[in-house]
Amino acid sequence: MIETRFKILLDNNVIDTQTYHDTLKVHQEIILNNGYSSADSVVFLTHLAMALQRVKKNETVAKVEDYIIDEIKNLATFDKIVVLTENTLKTISTPLPQDEVHFLWMHLANIVEKGVQND
Repeated sequence: MIETRFKILLDNNVIDTQTYHDTLKVHQEIILNNGYSSADSVVFLTHLAMALQRVKKNETVAKVEDYIIDEIKNLATFDKIVVLTENTLKTISTPLPQDEVHFLWMHLANIVEKGVQND
């Protein structure tokens, strides 16, 4: 499912080859290897792919509201979210600005919180 989704984006020139490979690598190394669901990670992975493309095109994303960042930082799982984010940033080949990182936090918070609820 994930490969097919991102192959369609690649074939339609929405993402480039490096973004395609980086996204699939994050899916395997960060999502699956940590026991999270592919279905739960679709929004995160899609945002990541589009963030990589935005950076390559020198486009920006709107900032995450401060109150949302504060809510994420107050989660019991925030340390795990930070580790997953750091590992994601190490896995991809394009550095992301802090505004994009905050969106990754938001999406990873949803994945981690759902994972915690399913334990």
